[in-house]
Amino acid sequence: MVNPENAQRGFGIISEKCPYMPAALSIIVLPSFQPSTAAAIYAGVQQHASITPQTEAQQRISYDRARQKRGPPSLS
Repeated sequence: MVNPENAQRGFGIISEKCPYMPAALSIIVLPSFQPSTAAAIYAGVQQHASITPQTEAQQRISYDRARQKRGPPSLS
């Protein structure tokens, strides 16, 4: 139980941290796992070329399914 004499009003800050948690996170980047510059550029070109037709097809299907009509919106 907490003594009313020692109780503080409001939120308290816990100053002690967990000893198993590191002070700062670090990321190790090894050059052996990085793709070469040419490979990275080639992958970007390949990705854009293959995604564009698929995105256009999905947009067209979505637009067709929405049954968009001309004219003002109906109130009913």
